[in-house]
Amino acid sequence: MPDPFACSMEAAKPLAVRLSAPETAELDHAAVEHLIEAEGREILRRFFQDHLDLRALREDHDPPPQTVVGADGELRPHRETEHVRQLTCLFGKVTVMRCAWRSRGRPNVHPADVALSLPRGRHSHGIKRLAVREAIRSSFDQAVEAIGEWCGPVLGKRRAKSLVVEAARDIDAFCHHEIASPCTADMPLVIQVDGKGVVMRPEALREATRRAAEAKKRRRASGLWGSCLKMICPQCGVADSSACGRSSAPAGRVTVPVDRGRGGAVGRRERRGGTHRGPEHGGRVRLP
Repeated sequence: MPDPFACSMEAAKPLAVRLSAPETAELDHAAVEHLIEAEGREILRRFFQDHLDLRALREDHDPPPQTVVGADGELRPHRETEHVRQLTCLFGKVTVMRCAWRSRGRPNVHPADVALSLPRGRHSHGIKRLAVREAIRSSFDQAVEAIGEWCGPVLGKRRAKSLVVEAARDIDAFCHHEIASPCTADMPLVIQVDGKGVVMRPEALREATRRAAEAKKRRRASGLWGSCLKMICPQCGVADSSACGRSSAPAGRVTVPVDRGRGGAVGRRERRGGTHRGPEHGGRVRLP
């Protein structure tokens, strides 16, 4: 038997010649990548076609099965070779040659179609999977454009829509199978907890957890109210207003923090009227 992949190997030689040519060595990686993608797709299609031809040749020469029965349960006693159908795959269009088992007045049966798991239509499962994946990401126009960039002109917009609809025809049965049945009174309810996460019952905390929560609240309160704020006079830039010699100030005051105190309180701006409090009382001064 001659080499069934001889044609594919011969098709790969021109690509190797182009890649080894001096002018190809001057191209950047993007141009070389595009060259291999365009011509490599055709080489892959030829390898796929040679594989299908080899399977058809083996089916012709292998001993026929004893009985071939159709979906209607009736025998198909007569075999006829060279029945052709087209298949559009990720690499392009290929031809599938197989034997047909026939009976008068009944549809033909093709065991090779079952062995190859061929779809009812022309497009392969790889094309259908790619169409569904691209269609859920964007529009059908963009999906067809993306498929054309990867596989060439193998799919139109109308056929892409039909493939997506066909792929979703059993979604109701799938969801019905995945939805759990409702619980009954006889079904036990099992809850596993680890004592962490969101507190759902504050009144039922463990003793250690309750003490830790109260200690955390006290630390937060002490850090907020025990802060020390240092002030700067805007006229002289001195932290103490008595050092700059300014004895009089308007009734309103602006509290401006210079740095974070011991408790880490953030700065705040407040305007009040009232009696002056010096640095010895909380570190606040009156600024003009």
